[in-house]
Amino acid sequence: MFKRLAILILFFLCGSCEKKETQHLDRTQSPKTHIAVSPGKTNNRDPLEKVKLVMSLPSIDNKGSSKSIEVLGSRLKEKTGYEFEFIGPMSNSDILKAMQKDEVQIVFGDAWLYLASHHKADGILLAVSEEKGRSTKEAAWFTLADSTLSFEKLAKLRIVFSSPTDISGYLFPFASLVTEGIVKKGGDINERFSSVLYAGTSESIIQDLLAKRADAGPLLLEDFDALDVETQKKLKPIYSLEKIPNDCFFARSGTKLSVLHKVRDVLLEMSESKEGSALLSEVYGVSKLVKRSHGDHVSSIELAQSTVGHEYILDSSDDSKTKKVRPTKK
Repeated sequence: MFKRLAILILFFLCGSCEKKETQHLDRTQSPKTHIAVSPGKTNNRDPLEKVKLVMSLPSIDNKGSSKSIEVLGSRLKEKTGYEFEFIGPMSNSDILKAMQKDEVQIVFGDAWLYLASHHKADGILLAVSEEKGRSTKEAAWFTLADSTLSFEKLAKLRIVFSSPTDISGYLFPFASLVTEGIVKKGGDINERFSSVLYAGTSESIIQDLLAKRADAGPLLLEDFDALDVETQKKLKPIYSLEKIPNDCFFARSGTKLSVLHKVRDVLLEMSESKEGSALLSEVYGVSKLVKRSHGDHVSSIELAQSTVGHEYILDSSDDSKTKKVRPTKK
């Protein structure tokens, strides 16, 4: 009897242990079941859904209407999922300061401004404008068509630049003066010419030449080609400059690279379509964009800077280096 009772007790105990083990296994599986119930809140959220990017508008020759800017922002949002805000126009100095403060993430500007942003605001290159299959432009020194002046004889005469922050109207032309020995590297340009003017734009350079306020000045060949035939007959090139890198989109590298690469790819894609190309042209004056490496795009600018002896001038009113290139006071 005692033996039978012992067997019953042992059977009861084993059954209780098996039940507890089953309950224990159920508890370990319950979290997985919980995750599968509402995966949308924990697994499917897009971490980039709240990204907002500020893009600057061109400071010169911006023909884009507010409607075109709005449409461009909508198209970029549709293709990236990011919010876009456009501000400007802004001076180049203000653009760099805004990039340093992360108030502007994406900029379209000339290649010299990009290089300055690379050194002063951690700028990285996104895409480069291309025209007629080229990512560079041609420029030259011009004078009046009836003049006997040669480039080598410029010393002691009157020259005109656009502005001290213009790559085609100042940096490369200045570098050519140094390369040809007309101005010494690091020397005072005002000591070599009777006057050094800053016209502000290529149109004003042309007017200064035609009005005989200057003997020579630099122009992009595309600006010369855009003149009417009669005006073209009054001017002639006397010295060809090195090829000048085209304008470009660049960005502050502090922004997540995956975000910037997505925006870059969308801009490149837009430039391939008729509608996208038209929008980019209306807002930024560029219809075709291509990829280029940093070194390929700015190596000639770095050489020109080294030749001239100074880097990008942010504020000509207080930068000590600009004293060497300040216009002669009359």
